[in-house]
Amino acid sequence: METLNPPAVSEDTSPAINGTASVAANGTPAATHAVFSAPPVQAAPPAIADPSLYTLTPASAWPPPIYVHPGASYQERYYMEHRWHSQWSYYDKKASEAKRLHQRFQIISAVGSVAVPPLIGLNAIGSQVQTAMTVLTILVSSLVAAASAVENVKKYGDNWRSYRSAAEELLREKSLYDVYSGPYRKSDKPFLLFVERCEDVIAKQNGNWVGLKEEQPPTSPRGPQGTTAEDGLG
Repeated sequence: METLNPPAVSEDTSPAINGTASVAANGTPAATHAVFSAPPVQAAPPAIADPSLYTLTPASAWPPPIYVHPGASYQERYYMEHRWHSQWSYYDKKASEAKRLHQRFQIISAVGSVAVPPLIGLNAIGSQVQTAMTVLTILVSSLVAAASAVENVKKYGDNWRSYRSAAEELLREKSLYDVYSGPYRKSDKPFLLFVERCEDVIAKQNGNWVGLKEEQPPTSPRGPQGTTAEDGLG
């Protein structure tokens, strides 16, 4: 007579439910699978309630608002507004003015230098307007010479590069200080270091300006003792 065997019971290998391990039919714990949970969702950073606490807005449209650290002292805010910003805006303004004048005189010199040879050629033809062309040639040549002389005396190109370099150095120091980067990363007193470095830039610019002024030829007649009217004013 054929014997019927009972059906085999497969072990439950499903993951644990409610923190309890699954048990097979014979009472032995079944293999469990690791349960992975999704990472927690990070909350968005809180919005700044009052942006005016973090900025100083100058009267002019440029530069943009000045960033100051939260809780900055009155001394720091005063230096940023009345020393750093005033010097930066002065250098930026003077650089723009010098650049504009330098380019104007350069254009006059270039265009005039190119126009003089054709005018001289027209004078040699012997046309009916030879006198007018001669006068025009003299005027253009004089204008070129005057533009070159003014540029040589005022040194607009040198002033442009000097003022722009100082403005960009001050702006770089402010950017590094705002994020405590560069030399301010490991400084115990970053604000004092910032003041020292900015004052070094200002002192260097003042030295460059004095050097450029000393290179300019005197414009006032000197008296018998070698003094001018400007020297008497101090």
